[in-house]
Amino acid sequence: MRAPPKVKHFVWGCCSNAIPVNFQLKRRKLLEDSTCFRCGDGDETLFHCLFSCPYARQIWALSNLPCSSYFSTVPDIETWFNRVRSRLDSNEFGYFGTLCWWIWFSRNKLLWEANDLYPLALVTSVQKFFEIFLATRSRNTTRPAVQAPSRWTPPPSDHIKLNMDAAVSDNGTAIGFAGRIPLPFNPECAEAVAALRATRFGAEAGWPRIIIEGDCLNVINGILDRDFSLGNLGLIFEEIKLLGKNFSSFQASHTHRENNSAAHSLAKLALHNFAFSLDLPFAVLDIVSSEHP
Repeated sequence: MRAPPKVKHFVWGCCSNAIPVNFQLKRRKLLEDSTCFRCGDGDETLFHCLFSCPYARQIWALSNLPCSSYFSTVPDIETWFNRVRSRLDSNEFGYFGTLCWWIWFSRNKLLWEANDLYPLALVTSVQKFFEIFLATRSRNTTRPAVQAPSRWTPPPSDHIKLNMDAAVSDNGTAIGFAGRIPLPFNPECAEAVAALRATRFGAEAGWPRIIIEGDCLNVINGILDRDFSLGNLGLIFEEIKLLGKNFSSFQASHTHRENNSAAHSLAKLALHNFAFSLDLPFAVLDIVSSEHP
C-alpha cells in the first residue's frame, strides 16, 4: 500500500477491530447507544461507518474507484479489505485507504466539533492530498533532523517545559512515565505514549504555552511530521497534534539522554508503582539540583 503512515496504521486498526466506533464502545459498556449518529439508521459498526452509511456511499460513488459495487455480504472487515486489495493496484489501494481515513476523520470532526465535510469537498481534498503525497514520495527527499542542545536548557519565561521519558520493563509488559500501564509496548511506542500523556497533562493544567521535550528523536520528529519511520504510531501523533491546538504555543524538542535524566528516573520509578505528588523523590531531586546549581 502506497499511503502515508497514519493511513497504514488506520487500516491496520480497522483489520484489528481497534477503531472505537459506537458498536464497539457499547460492547465494552462505554456507551449506551450504538446507533450511527450521522444517519440514525442502525448500529455504527466499522463497516457501516466507512462503507454502508449513506454519507460514505456518496463518497465512494464520487471516488471513481471500482469498489463501490461490492459493499455487501462479507464476513468481516479484514476480508473486505483483502477483497478490495486484490482488485486494486498499490496506488489505488493507497488512495482507497486514505479515503477510509478521511471518512473516519470527518466522522470525528462532526462528533467533536459539529463541523461536517461535504462528500464532494472531502473527495476533492483527498485527491489533492494523495497527489501531493505521491509526488513527495517520488522525490524521496529527507529533511534535516532536529538538533539537540548540548545540555538541558530552561524554557522561555512565558513557557512551561515538560520533559518526558518512558521506561519499559525487562519483559516488555509494562511502561512507566510518572504513571504506569501494564501492557506490552516497545520502547518507541512507550516514548510516544509518554509524549501524549505529557501533552494531556499540560492541557489539563491549563498552561497556554508548553514545550514537550524528550530524548527519542524519532518520536519528536514524528510529532513534527519530520520522520515517517514510526508510521504505526500515526494515531498517537495525530492525537498529540490535535491536543496541541488547545495551546497558544505548542512545541516539541529533542534533547540528549544525559539531559533528560530526571524524567528518565521518574519513569523507572513508575515501573515499580512508586507514588509521589508535589515532593520529588530524593534520587530525582539530586538530579534536578545538579542541573540547576
